[in-house]
Order: sequence, then structure tokens, then C-alpha cells
Amino acid sequence: MSTARESLVIETSAELKRQFSDDASRLHLSPSAYLLYLMARQKPGVDAARLDRMVGEVFGRYGEVMRKLAE
Repeated sequence: MSTARESLVIETSAELKRQFSDDASRLHLSPSAYLLYLMARQKPGVDAARLDRMVGEVFGRYGEVMRKLAE
């Protein structure tokens, strides 16, 4: 089953774009996956610290493997 995909264009400074890309890369996430992670942190009832630890452990340590498995 395929999900329809659309582009999201946000105007920002070059510095913010670089920082966003760097932060996503540090966790071995694509920019879209990093945005989903940031949005998930803000949901009511989500333990942001726990989510941060889980994302850091799984994607920070095993990011390339997880990306390959997701493909």
C-alpha cells in the first residue's frame, strides 16, 4: 500500500536550514523523518525525554541499518 506524498516548502534562513539538516543527519534521519520526530515530541501525553532516548539509541546508533530496513 502506497501513501500519496506531497512537498512542503518552508521559507527559512540558510543557517536554520543548515542546522535542521545537521540535526537530522546526526540522528541518521531524512529531513522528513526528522520533522515527523519533532512533531511527535509535541503531542499531548508523549514523554519527550523518553522519545529522545529511543530515537537516539535506535537511529543515532543504528541509523544506517534502520534506514536500509525501512527501504
